[in-house]
Formats: sequence, structure tokens, C-alpha cells
Amino acid sequence: MSDNVELDAEIGAFFDRYTAAWDAFDVEALLDCLGFPHLIATRAGSHFFEDDAEALVNLEKLIGKYRAAGVRRIHSLGLTVEALPDNAARACVEWRLDDGAGAQLLHFPTLFTLAKDDEGWHIVVIDAQGEADAWAGAGWA
Repeated sequence: MSDNVELDAEIGAFFDRYTAAWDAFDVEALLDCLGFPHLIATRAGSHFFEDDAEALVNLEKLIGKYRAAGVRRIHSLGLTVEALPDNAARACVEWRLDDGAGAQLLHFPTLFTLAKDDEGWHIVVIDAQGEADAWAGAGWA
């Protein structure tokens, strides 16, 4: 974690909520965690999502892929936080995706940049290369 205990607690609570939303495949709760616009990037390319309608389509597609691959549980194994200037932070989450029996299907890191406004923390950049690499390694790409 960072040297800022308050920041660590806030970002930790944010990612507890974000992880629970993923684990429940709760699209509305996931949308609440995203800032608009936000960017998702991999080595293959980047995409800006301008609003929740556009992000909704992407989330539903990704959830469909997870379900088709047998993912039934999503949880985080670890979180690191780095403070950035101007109410921003960088975080790395180590994700684990399990099947219905609890067996690990994928494990990967995702890097996030977050910004804080009057409503709280929101994700503004997702570096999803770790997930893209894990999908390719599992033959899901």
C-alpha cells in the first residue's frame, strides 16, 4: 500500500465494492465505479468510453465472455496503491477468476488510475494488458 493510510483505506473500500460488483456481475454497480469518459487500454489498442450506455455494452459483452468460459466467482488477491497529485491514485489489483467448484481459471493483474471528485473515487484508466495476456494464455482470446 502507499504511505497514506487514509488513501489506502478509501481505495481499499472502493475496490471492495468494485470486486463485489464483479463477483455479482452487477452491471449497474460496475457503472457506478467508472468515471466518464474513461479509457481501457491493452497493447492491441485503446478505447475511450464516453458514457454509461457505451460502457454498458462493453461490460455486458465481457460478462458474457466470463460466463461462457465458466467463471462463477471473481475476487481480488491483492491491492497496491500509489498516491498521485490532484486527487488521483494508481492501483494494481491481482484478480482471480474461479469456476463453480472454486478452481482457479485465471489469475492476472490490472492497473487502474482513479480520480476523486465530490461523489468519491472513480476509475478513469484501466490498463487491461494483464487480463489480455491471461486470456491468451488460457486459449480464451
